[in-house]
Amino acid sequence: MKSYTLNMSELNTLKTLHSRIRERRYADHLKAVIFLSSGWLMEDVAETLLIDRDSVRKYYKHINQVARNIC
Repeated sequence: MKSYTLNMSELNTLKTLHSRIRERRYADHLKAVIFLSSGWLMEDVAETLLIDRDSVRKYYKHINQVARNIC
């Protein structure tokens, strides 16, 4: 099973971005990554946000790259 973790700085950056973002779709992308990085199971994140697991993986991969470049 793959580990979906971010360090505390990256996670705080995503939480700050989430509080500032206006487009709901992108806010949901950030929430998916925040939940996954906080230890939620992939299935739980997908079910909570009403999206499929592949989307959660895709959001994580993209946002993880962005977060690592920001921090």
